[in-house]
Amino acid sequence: MGIVKALWVGTTSRLVGAVTADAVVALDETTDTSSTTTGSLHTDGGVGIAKALWVGTTSRLVGAVTMDAVLSVDDTTESTSGTTGSIHTDGGLGVAKDIYLGDDLLIATGAVFNWDAGDVTLTHSAAKL
Repeated sequence: MGIVKALWVGTTSRLVGAVTADAVVALDETTDTSSTTTGSLHTDGGVGIAKALWVGTTSRLVGAVTMDAVLSVDDTTESTSGTTGSIHTDGGLGVAKDIYLGDDLLIATGAVFNWDAGDVTLTHSAAKL
């Protein structure tokens, strides 16, 4: 069956098999998401995106994230604790190369600097090193 003009379906439709679109696919449904099975668009498989992805609100990624290019965060929120600032993590931070620090380094009480697996250790406590 070939359809030369627009096809309007006024109720739920199910397509079985691959679907290819040669133009923009627009979804005007506005349901927000709170899981992998809710929202205007969801899939049981992966998603491959050949070009940029633009997300217009808060995003949540569940699972590991691997990036093969620069991560650039343009937010300028100052940090005043371990849970504030443009970037914060509930776990540790591993860095394989140099770190450039452009402003203050704030150290929490009890922090330990350990050089070369324990050859030299510097411990910070209240009002003294």
